[in-house]
Amino acid sequence: NHNYTVWFDQNNMSGNVLTSIASAVENSFVVLMAINESYYQSRYCRLEAEYSVERNKVSVPMLMQTGYKPLGWLGIINGSKLHIDFSLLPFDEAFNLLLREIEAVRISLGADPNVRNIAMPVNNQVITTMNNSLFHSQNVHEWSAYDVIEWLNREKLEMFENALRNFTGATLWQLYKIKFDSATDFYRIIESLLPSTMPLRVFYNLTFISALETLFSSSTQTMHR
Repeated sequence: NHNYTVWFDQNNMSGNVLTSIASAVENSFVVLMAINESYYQSRYCRLEAEYSVERNKVSVPMLMQTGYKPLGWLGIINGSKLHIDFSLLPFDEAFNLLLREIEAVRISLGADPNVRNIAMPVNNQVITTMNNSLFHSQNVHEWSAYDVIEWLNREKLEMFENALRNFTGATLWQLYKIKFDSATDFYRIIESLLPSTMPLRVFYNLTFISALETLFSSSTQTMHR
């Protein structure tokens, strides 16, 4: 509605992930950072943020988690920048502040008034916890394979990446539903995901099952209603 071209990593990612990220940052005049703990833990969000610094792109931090204090690499990148606090301000007020900030950046760079490209590295946890936001809420069932890999990384379950590299949110849901039809088959499938010789295999399997249950808890409640 405001004539900006916004690149979302979850919607516009195609082909090589790093190439897509680099292209988005290089062709944008401002990078919006929707930050919370999940953003901090995401390696792809970190790559996007660090590359925007390397390319001298202006970034606008948007705080999505009440009371969150950026630390580590995120704290360094944000520094003393003004955060637009979507976690506390009414949405319309925060959104208007964001628009003013974007427009100020665009004008300061002498950009063509008809070209408004923005890179928007966002994290799925941020999107799903916002109400009435400028982002389209993304249901887990709509996750791409990229989103599933991001989720595995957030849950520190990288060891499952190879086995689940082609899984989408919908496929992950189908896997989880097997638990209700046949618990035996479900656990057999889970056990097949990792090599039998992997140390701590049982621990990782149980951690993965716990993460699945947390991820789909709301979906399960809906299914049982």
